[in-house]
Amino acid sequence: TVIPAPNYNGDLSVDVKISDGDKSDIVMVSLSVSPVNDALVLSDVSDVTALEETSFSTSISWTDIDGASADGYTVSLAGEASNWLAAGAVSHDADSSGVYSVSISGTPDDENLYQNDLSVSVTDNSEGESISLNKYFSVSVDPVNDAPVVLSYSGATQVDEDESFSVSINDFVVEDVDNDFPFDFDFTVSAGDNYTVASDGKSITPAENYNGTLAINLMISDGTVDVPFSLAVEVLPVNDDPVLTAYTGAGALDEDNSISFSGTDF
Repeated sequence: TVIPAPNYNGDLSVDVKISDGDKSDIVMVSLSVSPVNDALVLSDVSDVTALEETSFSTSISWTDIDGASADGYTVSLAGEASNWLAAGAVSHDADSSGVYSVSISGTPDDENLYQNDLSVSVTDNSEGESISLNKYFSVSVDPVNDAPVVLSYSGATQVDEDESFSVSINDFVVEDVDNDFPFDFDFTVSAGDNYTVASDGKSITPAENYNGTLAINLMISDGTVDVPFSLAVEVLPVNDDPVLTAYTGAGALDEDNSISFSGTDF
């Protein structure tokens, strides 16, 4: 019985001695040991957590008694998390540990929050028939609140001089992937030039007798993030009633005489 050395493949020369009990002869027998692909050994993998809109990376590693070069292995991903994760090139620490590894990385966004399951398949093509092993784990994604974007304002943009007016959250068009507009939103009006703000933070009164364009400062909030918005409102002039403050004309006249008034008397 001939047993090749463990994990050896290639040509093998074996000396065989044949004896009849009295005399013997030796003959060399040439054998070819065909390679058999030994299964690689994948390291354990734990569930991990990524942060929305932040670069994420983890790795898978394995060993292989066959000791092939890194290009003898291929890595593929499956599962919903493969929509935002990708596998890099296989590396091999041939000089030290002998460990093979591959980096799996990506950056999750809002649409990936619930794409968490991942299957990693490592295929060993090093020798003989290919062998594939799989690891399954979960990559949960912690959400990050995105700032709302104020797209437009559809309320009134003109008001008469000396007239108070109010702004409603429903007058705005806001885009926010994380929150439900307008139900999750509120706003406040900050003080500015040529107008005052009531205690409710939403009613605005132009300065007395002011007409022209107001730049009204607002903060719109989704409950977590506040974003500024400048609202332009035109204050239209209104003709005010004149107020007589004094009369400077004649203050007396003779009986049965008439008197005439001039605009310069007032």
